[in-house]
Amino acid sequence: MSTEEHQDLQIRLATAADTEAIASVLYKSFREYESHYTPEAFAATVPTPGQIEERMNQGPMWVALRNGMIAGTVSVVLKNEEVYIRGMAVDPSARGKGIGRKLLDRIESFAVRKRCKRLFLSTTPFLLPAIDLYERYGFRRNLEGPADLFGTPLFTMSKSLDALRLCQTEDKDLDYVLALEHSEENRLFVIPWSREQHRQALADPDVAHLIAHTSTRVGYVILAGLLDPNQSIELRRIVISKKGRGYGRATVELVKDLAFKTYQAHRFWLDVKAQNQRARSVYEAAGFIVDGMLRECLRTESGFDSLVVMSMLRQEYEASKEA
Repeated sequence: MSTEEHQDLQIRLATAADTEAIASVLYKSFREYESHYTPEAFAATVPTPGQIEERMNQGPMWVALRNGMIAGTVSVVLKNEEVYIRGMAVDPSARGKGIGRKLLDRIESFAVRKRCKRLFLSTTPFLLPAIDLYERYGFRRNLEGPADLFGTPLFTMSKSLDALRLCQTEDKDLDYVLALEHSEENRLFVIPWSREQHRQALADPDVAHLIAHTSTRVGYVILAGLLDPNQSIELRRIVISKKGRGYGRATVELVKDLAFKTYQAHRFWLDVKAQNQRARSVYEAAGFIVDGMLRECLRTESGFDSLVVMSMLRQEYEASKEA
């Protein structure tokens, strides 16, 4: 089970064993506002453990654990290319710790991976702290319905998400590329190239050197072997600048489509440093299978590193699209 850590805070997917704790957090979070709701609306806002379990079958639900105890929760429903957010709550004793924002980060990461275009939610005009959080996160009010929940007034807030795209790297992008490679968080896992090596890759017909971007650049990718007669294409490099927002997973999905649909690969493969657990988990989640390990094949300042070789075949890619 994947867990996102932030000091003493953890975000993970909820399970059926969490339903009573989630119901408790929801009740404690909203009870101070109970007098502003109609009885029916308050009951819908603080669902029972059974109703919470039903929601888990309708879409992902996450919990925030602080010191091992559930202190926050949120759930979503995927609606075509949009993500509907509901049931977001933070225990009053844990407010001011950044839990709400971390839950929203987790939702946006999910939405980016699913290539969604918008997040939206409904809230009541008296939940001022929540409204402030949503506005600081980029949500804006609109005139969409519904206008009430069992007689309690509502309004909708939404946030547009820029689509993730890949485009050809240009010479003007190389300062960005080089800075990414030499950054403290990346240089342990990437062997930096010189500017001239990148320029050679830009001119090589066997290589695709690509920038991943939304409204701004979020990373870059290098594919090699486009002219390979064996139709074996290598994901030679992927580096993401905005980490923890789902761009890595979403970029991997884009390059899979590019390799198999545009370049007609039979095999799409990569190698990753054995200690780079974060990247390995991304590739495994994307369907890459471990072929083997090149033991201690890279000499470094501190010794030798091993490489894990992973790949995906066309039939595996096509089966994943049909699932």
